[in-house]
Amino acid sequence: MDSVRLFAAIGASAGGIEPLRALLHAAIPGSGISYIVQMHLDPDRESSLAEILARDCALPVETAQDGQTILPDHVLVIPPGVTADMQEDRLILLPQAKTHRDLHQIDGLFSAVALAAKERAVGVVLSGFGTDGTLGIKAIKEHGGLTIAQGGVNDAPGYPDMPKSAISGGLVDLVLPAKDIPAALAAYAKGFQDLALLTSESSRQPADAARIMAARRAICDVLRRDLGHDFSGYKESSFLRRVQRRMQVLQVGDITDYAQKLSGDHEEARQLLRDLLINVTDFFRDKDAFASLAEKIIPALFKGKGAEDSVRIWVPGCATGEEAYSIAMLLSEFAAGLRSPPRLQIFATDIDENALQIARAGHYTIAQLDAVPPERLERFFQRSGSGRVITQAIRDICTFSVHNLLRDPPFSKLDLVSCRNLLIYLDAETQKEVFPLFHFALRPSGFLFLGGAESAGQFGDLFRPVDKQFRLYQRRDHAPRLHRLPMPSLPPGFRMPPRALPPQPGDMGRAIRSSADAAILERFAPAHVVINQEGEIIHFSAHTGRFLEPAAGQPTRSLLALARRGLRLDLRTAMQEAGAPLNAVSKWHADDWRAIDFVNDGHIQHLCIWG
Repeated sequence: MDSVRLFAAIGASAGGIEPLRALLHAAIPGSGISYIVQMHLDPDRESSLAEILARDCALPVETAQDGQTILPDHVLVIPPGVTADMQEDRLILLPQAKTHRDLHQIDGLFSAVALAAKERAVGVVLSGFGTDGTLGIKAIKEHGGLTIAQGGVNDAPGYPDMPKSAISGGLVDLVLPAKDIPAALAAYAKGFQDLALLTSESSRQPADAARIMAARRAICDVLRRDLGHDFSGYKESSFLRRVQRRMQVLQVGDITDYAQKLSGDHEEARQLLRDLLINVTDFFRDKDAFASLAEKIIPALFKGKGAEDSVRIWVPGCATGEEAYSIAMLLSEFAAGLRSPPRLQIFATDIDENALQIARAGHYTIAQLDAVPPERLERFFQRSGSGRVITQAIRDICTFSVHNLLRDPPFSKLDLVSCRNLLIYLDAETQKEVFPLFHFALRPSGFLFLGGAESAGQFGDLFRPVDKQFRLYQRRDHAPRLHRLPMPSLPPGFRMPPRALPPQPGDMGRAIRSSADAAILERFAPAHVVINQEGEIIHFSAHTGRFLEPAAGQPTRSLLALARRGLRLDLRTAMQEAGAPLNAVSKWHADDWRAIDFVNDGHIQHLCIWG
């Protein structure tokens, strides 16, 4: 077999018949591709679309029937008045209510094909009004499929709204004239067989494995050097699958050649990064899991807290914000029933700035809000054009920022960490770093919320299950073994800064600037102390009284002796971590303190504890 069978879902609306005819006229018999056509049609009129398309197509074309098997080298046309679904290789047609016309039929078909066919799914958006197809394209990309939009110098869509909307989302792989699409699909299908060695570890020879791993390291080096993101801890199969997809799109047959192309093609590096960052996310994704969160965890987050307190939540890998906003709605609903609710804070982070921009805007299409119950839709969203925007009250709860889970210091003093469907992309060794990091970030008895395919089972000494089915865990506050926090990586060529020279006589500008810096730091910097290797304080800042108090008996400068009781355990742990020989600068970000140790020849010089 020379190719893998593809399921190509084609969506079109106004002006779509001519590009449909051109595409199917160019369809290649024997390529094994199944075509499923969804066009916006009047549900109250019979359609002759199948007969029209059959005139120009060498493949059999027929109107689809409920339960029909989708055959290779066939074209099925979805009739008007129905919604299409797909189960395995069968087409399921559900009648629409007479009073409701589905304006997102193409999104529905694309999503169904994506779920059933995964990486063998293809979404093709042709001419049409509106934005139907854009969300379906996202679903196909999330499941590893191929996305195409009509375009080109000699084939501009008659009505460009639909393809333009899909392209603007940044998730379209190819923009092609309709007549060129079947040849591109045939080449893409053949690439599955040609590149199967990449994702089939069992069939690799040692020489092939070494060559693939060398190319993978080279690709990671390019992404780290040119775009600042390190994917060395990404699960090998997931990483190579995304690389393979880009190779198929470009019709590059060897991974070494692709690595060389990547090193000189910044735009392709950005395209690969975009594919690697694709994360499956929706509002209230897995609604039963969110129901369990609302019932079993949300009330516990508020227990014992009043107006002077805060509920702090971290959502790493937040993508375009749906998960963070879903949790914000649950918090807001619970807080509305309290007399003096605490302040609500959600720190939503990702390494994809483009996704964060979408999250900050809080604007979503109607199709993206299908999982939001009507009462929440009315309460937490405002109408905006063809979609809706999150209310300002909910947006104020969420702070979206760029943050690398594996490189940047974690947040701390958190009540909940919600990290869903991110860990599945990380290898086992990298996960061994992430779970201790989550344990560190949480307050005593804080909670962890994972995705359906993820588990903290191997870290039972750090977390106990609250609801195994829906992946809800609680922090164990007395972990029997000490896990080391991952140390942030340093940029290539990093050197410790030289010791500052004292101001030279006559250097008035430097002296004035130094005095100004000192005054500003004294007023606005958090309270802090500097200690030596023995844990003795060698410098106090102002305003340390909230954290330190004189110890009874003989005067002492020992930080642990002076620290107030609630801080001692955290400080001792930080000092133990900092006291180990290191070869880099280690940092712990915290709400009330942070530790920075300066390293010289692998040993600590000073440890600063910030309040």
